[in-house]
Amino acid sequence: GTPRPGNLESRLRCPLLSHIPDSARGAPPRPAAKAPEPGRAEVRHYPCDHFDVWPGSDWFEPALAHQLHFLRRHLSDSSAV
Repeated sequence: GTPRPGNLESRLRCPLLSHIPDSARGAPPRPAAKAPEPGRAEVRHYPCDHFDVWPGSDWFEPALAHQLHFLRRHLSDSSAV
């Protein structure tokens, strides 16, 4: 079936980042907000529609900055510091 928020997250063993556009019409934000494992996922909310975090949109740069920050924190080689 179609992947739905919450179907796979409980089986993942890696850090999670969830972007939730609160005004999304095509992909309602409520199921996505309930999906991340409490305490395991970093959740970012954006006051926009689903596609407003895509390249060329106003919320793309903030979402990208959050993604890069998340990746740097979780993928950095702490022995190199």
